[in-house]
Amino acid sequence: MKQKTLFTQPLIQCEVCGKNLLTTSYSGNFVLLVNKQKTEKGMNYYHIGYYCCKKNCDRILRAEVLKLPDVYIDVWEDISRFTEPVELLRIILKWMQRFRDGERMSEDAYRKLDDLISVGFFEVARDLTKEEEELLKFHLESGLFDFL
Repeated sequence: MKQKTLFTQPLIQCEVCGKNLLTTSYSGNFVLLVNKQKTEKGMNYYHIGYYCCKKNCDRILRAEVLKLPDVYIDVWEDISRFTEPVELLRIILKWMQRFRDGERMSEDAYRKLDDLISVGFFEVARDLTKEEEELLKFHLESGLFDFL
């Protein structure tokens, strides 16, 4: 009998070279391009999102972005942060707060953020290492929301 898979883990690939950014040392970035023109309510609008290797591939994509007719500023997150339990929680809560405050995101950029959070879940939904246990215990004893 074939086992049914409930979830499929999204593939996070560099959009320049195609490298799987989750296979080795998580040496990639998740980059969001923010329209400098704020929404009608004065909030950020995240227009484009992409994954890329650090350094060379990032420089190539940045050069492409500078050719766009609209002016953008970029915001990036190191992909490795999505694979650490405490950091993933911080990221999720940070984005929940941004959306609650009225910031907006294109469907494509949202899908990429969603995929990365899903991948992070698959990574952290495992037994914690001793170091992760100690870090989590420290934050819980210090007050969970104080460090967010």
